[in-house]
Amino acid sequence: MTTISSPYCTRYIFLPISLTPPNAAITSRFSSFCFILNPPNHHLHICYVFLNDIFSFGLIGGRDISSRLKTDINQCASNRLKIDSNLKGGIVMSSSSAGTATDINWTEALFWCNMVNWAYEMYDACPSNLTPKPPADFPVDWEIESLLIVHPVVVFFTETKFIGYIARSKTDPTLVAIIFRGTKTELEWVLDAEFGLVNFCEVPNAGETEVGFTECYRSLYGTNTDGSNETPFADVLAQLTSSGARVTIAGHSLGGALAILAGICSANSTQTEVFTYAAPMAGDSAFSAAYCQSVSANYRVYNEPDIVPKLPGELFGFVQEGPGTPLNSLDYPTIGHSLKDYHSISTYLYMLEHPIS
Repeated sequence: MTTISSPYCTRYIFLPISLTPPNAAITSRFSSFCFILNPPNHHLHICYVFLNDIFSFGLIGGRDISSRLKTDINQCASNRLKIDSNLKGGIVMSSSSAGTATDINWTEALFWCNMVNWAYEMYDACPSNLTPKPPADFPVDWEIESLLIVHPVVVFFTETKFIGYIARSKTDPTLVAIIFRGTKTELEWVLDAEFGLVNFCEVPNAGETEVGFTECYRSLYGTNTDGSNETPFADVLAQLTSSGARVTIAGHSLGGALAILAGICSANSTQTEVFTYAAPMAGDSAFSAAYCQSVSANYRVYNEPDIVPKLPGELFGFVQEGPGTPLNSLDYPTIGHSLKDYHSISTYLYMLEHPIS
């Protein structure tokens, strides 16, 4: 990882990663993804670097200082900008975004990833439908008893959307699953978010969580499968946990962040396990500590070159929620090498279906 200081930004962080640049003429050239971070204003600047040449900039928040940054970088010694082509994928942005892998049942990890994927399929069938039906291959021994919707939240959703479901096991009715999909725009929320922190008052002394994720969580509602009886998710969860149900919560991407927030709330009342895939950092160190203490069965699966589990990053005051189980899609020749491929739930499913020892 290469870092360079500048009077215009706190630091530049270069993450070697294989991208598809917007210019087709240079798609075969090795590239690097660059985060330019400005924590005091929570601004995130992004640019592509192709063989030490600044190709294009994107800017999120603040004034456009692309030309100034380009001048700064070009004035740096060339060896400071050298990209280590021996590195296979994205470098962990901070020590808290990785850790010793927890013991994980791979069959269960695949099952819950499929449960999340079915939520995506339900949404894809008709994105405007708030009462989608389960797909034909949904497990016959599980029954969806409630649907989850989210009302408009800045950055994430411009209108009310279906975002998940609550299912109950037919063979053991005490087993309940709460499932969250991510956003269909996949990475757009990463580019638009400002990554602030707010007190997570749902659980006493639980520290702070990311503003956008928290607003999404507080905008969740449960409904009957016909869309009736819209109820705040907090009340739905309280009813489930007070009934003595054993709860498994799973989610991908933004859905992983929601699963984490729901997980700590559920675990304070009933036996709870959480499976997340490509989940970003949901809160600060105090939240992470409180979460890990409450949710002992915490299974965080991440793809090493996926940038989302590395965000928002310690520079913004965030840490990951416990150790994770790493996968690496770069070990699979059939999986594409783009940010979308690295992050897609189909990539996670494929790696779980075809584990490499």
